[in-house]
Amino acid sequence: MVNVWHFVKTPGLDLPPAFSYFAQSFWARNLALVDIPMKSPNHTVRIQENSVALNSTPDWGQFVSRRLSSVAARWPALILLLAGLGFVAGCDEKEKFSRYPSVEVPGFETADYIHALSDPNPEIVYNAVCVLGASAEGLGVALGGEKANPSSREYQTAQTVYRRIGTLLESRDPHTVAASLRFLQLFSEKYKPKAELIAPVCNIASSHPLVQFEQVTLLTKLATESTRLPEQMLRGLVDSPSWIVSRSTHRLIGKLADSPLRQELLRRYRSTGDEAERLLLFAAIGEHPGKDEIALLQNETLTAASPKIRKFARDALSTLLPPDELMKWVAGHYADWQPEERNYWFSTAGELKEEHRGEWVGRFIRLGYVPPDETFAILSQMLIPQSGNRPAYAGAIDEAVRSSPQLAERWQELQTKDARTRDRFARLQQDYAPLAKEFAGKARALLAQYGVPAAQQEEFLKSIPSLPSLKGVELP
Repeated sequence: MVNVWHFVKTPGLDLPPAFSYFAQSFWARNLALVDIPMKSPNHTVRIQENSVALNSTPDWGQFVSRRLSSVAARWPALILLLAGLGFVAGCDEKEKFSRYPSVEVPGFETADYIHALSDPNPEIVYNAVCVLGASAEGLGVALGGEKANPSSREYQTAQTVYRRIGTLLESRDPHTVAASLRFLQLFSEKYKPKAELIAPVCNIASSHPLVQFEQVTLLTKLATESTRLPEQMLRGLVDSPSWIVSRSTHRLIGKLADSPLRQELLRRYRSTGDEAERLLLFAAIGEHPGKDEIALLQNETLTAASPKIRKFARDALSTLLPPDELMKWVAGHYADWQPEERNYWFSTAGELKEEHRGEWVGRFIRLGYVPPDETFAILSQMLIPQSGNRPAYAGAIDEAVRSSPQLAERWQELQTKDARTRDRFARLQQDYAPLAKEFAGKARALLAQYGVPAAQQEEFLKSIPSLPSLKGVELP
């Protein structure tokens, strides 16, 4: 009756962030941005135009003036496009249930579909669940959200639907059960007492792969670190003949800190040499790692033959270990790292809390590390005063770099160049302020012309990175 496609994304196998590139590249080409960081940490695009090039100090005055002139000529189209992107983002309610085909009956209202939930024809029941699924999240808010009102009509409607969907979990039709589980996934988004769903979902005993997939997906959403799930049920799911169901269950087991099957994941990891299998198991093992899991991650970071597994283990360790422990372990294996791995560990300084950054950078420099040009430039930028104050770690970094014979001269040149660039940018910002005010005024006028409320106008202007950053500039 129903054909549904599901998939499991293997960690460490990246897809090109095409849409992110298009959207951010448009923004960059129209508002003078140079660096475009992708959603994937593995991709960064630099726009190189005329004097703007990688690791160079561009003629910012000429570059930005040219870009601002270009933007001014296209203000109406640019304003509407940017505002439209924000308004379109919320139009996906039906898409959330789109993996289940259904038919909307012309003229039918919610009450008609609620009545259809009790129809003797299982396909009509299934169809009603799917159509109501487009409103599932709103029904969850009405019944168990922050402002749920038991005397309201919305509350009573949501209660009726919720109770009926709950009984359908016992249906003999697997497609109805699967659709009901999908409904509850959306319903539980903002439904506060969602833990009450765990028991009835665990009681579903079906070998149908679609039902099992939705069961695992919902339990993964509902479970917390302290949740205990029946071992027999988890065993049946992780041993499912369906490859997708089984591998989806890895993540569910990994989420449970006290799951009796966590050791089973470690056993499976050690018994397979398949890269995709190991990456999927790693993602689960790293959810709540204990001593054994940390030891495995450290060993694979050093010895794994697969670059993807080494990278995945390395990324996991950088977030799982406390900074002091991570620093000691990384420095202790400094001689074992390849040049690109040393660059990676050095770059993690920017992700640490400020109190650890100076020590992290200083230890690497004292070990003889010489950063590549781009990383060296970023290191200099980390010392730029924030809100008028120099970061607390700046002194330690500056002292460590100046004490290095290989870096001291380059460091002084870079500091001088950065100071000159900051001064030039400050003057440029003053020149830019009148144009920013004019842009804001025209944006408000154009959005008001199309009936956009004042609050959304303000939200739109605040979303433009360049405008809020103009200190002391009062926008009209």
